[in-house]
Amino acid sequence: MKGLDPKPATLSSGDPVLVEVKIIDTTPDPFSGKMGSYILVSPDGEAAMIDSGPKTSWSRVGEEIRSMGVRLKYVILTHIHLDHASAAGSIVRSLETVEAVFVHPRGARHMADPERLWQASKQFLGDYADFFGKPEPVPENKIVVPGDGEVLELFEGVRLHVIYTPGHASHHMSFYLPEGNIMFTGDSAGVSLQDDDGTLIEFPTTPPPFKPVEYVNSLEAMARFRPERLAFAHYGVRGEGMEYLRWHREDIIRWIREAVEYVSRGGGDAEELMRLLADKLENAGKAYRAKNPIISEFMYRGTILGLLDTAIRGEWKRLHF
Repeated sequence: MKGLDPKPATLSSGDPVLVEVKIIDTTPDPFSGKMGSYILVSPDGEAAMIDSGPKTSWSRVGEEIRSMGVRLKYVILTHIHLDHASAAGSIVRSLETVEAVFVHPRGARHMADPERLWQASKQFLGDYADFFGKPEPVPENKIVVPGDGEVLELFEGVRLHVIYTPGHASHHMSFYLPEGNIMFTGDSAGVSLQDDDGTLIEFPTTPPPFKPVEYVNSLEAMARFRPERLAFAHYGVRGEGMEYLRWHREDIIRWIREAVEYVSRGGGDAEELMRLLADKLENAGKAYRAKNPIISEFMYRGTILGLLDTAIRGEWKRLHF
């Protein structure tokens, strides 16, 4: 676990406040450094958790949270994909201090009754579904659905802005924390993580049913907050937030164009498109040849499947490029 240096901030009341942001590695064993949840801690030890991580990591992660000596009040989900949310029900059952699980309205019923989510995940992810774990239900009285643009007062004077950011998933939200000028992106701005050999790999995450227009619009919605730092679920915090968002917007267009051109030539094979993009785009090549299978098999393959799907369905036409 590694912490960010907390920064003092002055709120509208004029009172200074300090909020500490920590990342906990939620990557299932035997891997590390590919998935993370963020813990926001108030000066008096109250805490909120952005993304629960996989259920299969909860036993270890739970011990880490207990060792921090915080009182976890809130679990705040960017979206309900298993690598981000399958531990939510387990957390509520393990920690009686948890008052609410915040989730997008499109994901709320799947947190209360995760069976359909689990079956769909098994169909798409195969063995990776078991790698992340089957979610336990979240009690309905613990589920809270925030609105787009809502500001959550997590602790006294600590506010978190809610931004609906569909594209990667219809049920995706990102969160902006003025203290530290941090945007928690989930998967709405791709991944920025290190391979096992230390190579930095940054690329889009576009599993089916990928919505390209919504994805680009979501990047622009986050950019309106002018974040200095971006906190990625995969994995860690990077600076130059605005520069990255601009670059990533251009990059996703490049990936979409390559997929569209491939389909226009009669292509339709995901494995072939994986190799094609790896040869044409530097960051695709890094992802394709990554030493860690979470990057090359789970993340990159899912991205290609979504790009191929949107190219075949013609979703890209609404981008007008």
